[in-house]
Amino acid sequence: MHACGVGQGLVQDGVAELTKNDAKTRADAAFRRKEEQAREGVKAMLEYQAARAAEGEKTARLRALRLARDAEAKAQQGTEELTKRPTRKRSSSPA
Repeated sequence: MHACGVGQGLVQDGVAELTKNDAKTRADAAFRRKEEQAREGVKAMLEYQAARAAEGEKTARLRALRLARDAEAKAQQGTEELTKRPTRKRSSSPA
């Protein structure tokens, strides 16, 4: 053990080594956290893109159904108009 300056107490030779190991351990842990965050970010982006694609497909399907329904309604309306014949007004004057 070596004595250091006033108020610093005694310092052991192994303390400096322990501090280096602690710093390396903290750096490794921080690096692993950053890697995990990067993986989670990629995963979240893939999930987001998959949800957007599913939403786009659903929107296209619903649009096609709506257009088909509207076309059928328009055709039905056209058929009803063709089956109705305009009625002639009879003249009330005797001929």
